[in-house]
Amino acid sequence: MANLSTEKTGVDGVISISTSHGSHAARIKWYPDRPKDGAPCLSATIAAEPEAFNHHLPQRVFDAASMRVKAWSALNHVSLLDFWQYGTSWMAEEVDAFKKALKRLP
Repeated sequence: MANLSTEKTGVDGVISISTSHGSHAARIKWYPDRPKDGAPCLSATIAAEPEAFNHHLPQRVFDAASMRVKAWSALNHVSLLDFWQYGTSWMAEEVDAFKKALKRLP
């Protein structure tokens, strides 16, 4: 798991990425501030054409963030899916290289 700042993603707020867990599809989460358990967030599928879902954010916050979060997921979907599926077996150096290779939105 990793929490990525605006400087890394080009998206205001924090994007949280993880490896596969639970029974849901591959996804990332976005938080307006530092992530906390149970905090309102936006989740987006990891795909070439992602879908976004609102988890208790004010609608205006969700609307303002969803396009850029989906764009970032689409831009990095191949790498993010690889991490989602295989990242639990990666060594620290591999995780660091993966994070460095993620593309930032302009």
